[in-house]
Amino acid sequence: MADFCHEMDHQSKKGWYPPFLSQHLMSAFDEMARVRPQVIEVVDRLENVAKRLQR
Repeated sequence: MADFCHEMDHQSKKGWYPPFLSQHLMSAFDEMARVRPQVIEVVDRLENVAKRLQR
């Protein structure tokens, strides 16, 4: 991921991407990693509810 963001920084210097795009991407990936455990827990709970409803 770091290589990808470094490449985005390089391309933004050429004017191909808006500046600081990679910083925004890294921030978004950090946020996704932060909430991932909660998302997994919600999905597990929903699967359990769905199984109970199928009975």
